[in-house]
Amino acid sequence: MLGCAGLAVLKVIEEERLQHHALKTGEYLMQRLRDLQPDFDFLGDVRGLGLMVGIECVTDSASKRHAPVMAAWIRVRRLGPSPTAAARWRSCQPAQLAALCTSSTLVSCSR
Repeated sequence: MLGCAGLAVLKVIEEERLQHHALKTGEYLMQRLRDLQPDFDFLGDVRGLGLMVGIECVTDSASKRHAPVMAAWIRVRRLGPSPTAAARWRSCQPAQLAALCTSSTLVSCSR
């Protein structure tokens, strides 16, 4: 019974090209973030694969020193302080992720 459910899930993933869509959406998301890097000194490295995207927060783009306080502040400001915040982030739809990558969002985070 469990094997049938697993096969059904794999069939949907393949038929709906979910891996392809995740790859394309992630590429778009990372490009938008990279486009914003010159305007926001705290955006360090942007890397990832598909929708697993990492953004490094730095004190300034020249030194590339890690800025853990800024990263924590952004996480709390955008997701809330609860332990389930990471789960909410993981469950974002691609359109929500793309909407987060606007300069107005980063301006509000950098204040």
